[in-house]
Amino acid sequence: MAHSMTGIGVGEFRDGGTVYTVEIRSVNNRFLDISCRLPNLLIPFEGEIKELIRDRVQRGKIYVTVGLSESDNGAPEIKASPEKIRSVSRWLEEIRVAAGIRDPIRLEHLLQFSEILQPASEGPAEPHTWEGMKRALVAALDAFQAMRAREAGILIDDIRLRVRNLEAHMAAIESLAKDHVVQVHAKWRERVREMLKPGEIPEDRAYAELAMLADRMDITEECIRMRSHIQVFQETISGEKAVGKKLTFLLQEMNREGNTIGSKACSAAISQQVVLIKDELEKIREQAQNLE
Repeated sequence: MAHSMTGIGVGEFRDGGTVYTVEIRSVNNRFLDISCRLPNLLIPFEGEIKELIRDRVQRGKIYVTVGLSESDNGAPEIKASPEKIRSVSRWLEEIRVAAGIRDPIRLEHLLQFSEILQPASEGPAEPHTWEGMKRALVAALDAFQAMRAREAGILIDDIRLRVRNLEAHMAAIESLAKDHVVQVHAKWRERVREMLKPGEIPEDRAYAELAMLADRMDITEECIRMRSHIQVFQETISGEKAVGKKLTFLLQEMNREGNTIGSKACSAAISQQVVLIKDELEKIREQAQNLE
């Protein structure tokens, strides 16, 4: 199943009085790039968090935010850090002396520095801490993947509609091209007959050159390749998990075939269909860029 590269998922797990919350959100990116914001207690588990995400996500810029709190009073317990208090006090004292301020340093001055306070629960991470956070992470991943799958479904429905438009334009081109080469060849033969002076150029040679020109106008091979690319494109969006890069490659190939058809076919009607094809390809490309 394909996934969109944008999405959001939130998970929560309660372990006694501790509440773990995880939010995962993503935006488009050519590669997989994971950025984590973690409480100090959970920083040792950053590698495990990224590994779990890599198992389920292939592309995108992923932002992971993890929260850890106590559920009894809704606010985490905090404690003062004596070392940081002394450090801030010395720094403020130096400023007071340098500035010639006579007033003493007071408590409210120290409280302006959040560094002197830290959660009372901070300390070495324990195994059960990872287990609780892992459950919240898996719940967030499930919600995240479900949203990305829903968005991908919407994108793919739009892409399928545009692919059907491509097939209709190709059918019109093939119908126009069926008699186009013959008509142009006959028209050129008539003009050559009118323009050539007797004995100036051998008639057989002139007609051989016309045949070569007409052969160069034949777009049968390009139409066959375009049909083949469209078929592979449809199979890809229906059967693969990560489709974005492959779809981008196929779109490049289809655009190339469209350009060749437009340059070879000396027909305003065919050129008009090629313009419509390129417009659909550009819209498909914009949608495909959002797929993983």
